[in-house]
Amino acid sequence: MRRYRKSRLKRVLAKRKPTAQRQLAAPGIDEADLDRIFQAFYTTKSIGLGMGLAIARSIVEAPGGRLGTQNNAEGGATFSFTLPVSEQGP
Repeated sequence: MRRYRKSRLKRVLAKRKPTAQRQLAAPGIDEADLDRIFQAFYTTKSIGLGMGLAIARSIVEAPGGRLGTQNNAEGGATFSFTLPVSEQGP
């Protein structure tokens, strides 16, 4: 089992769109997979359905948010999502 550095979670509030970022210290995502990892049933693992990121993206996009990822220059990858802020009160 591989051991990775501790992951960090960072939250940012900018332009009335809350953004959450999760930085992973794993090796990163193969460039060929970056465009496909959010597709349903796509997986690079020997087990699993390949549904996790597809479900996450549909949940984030339902209210008008965005979910994406990019590889970090120093290794690993960062997943981030933004959600719109409601102009109405609760």
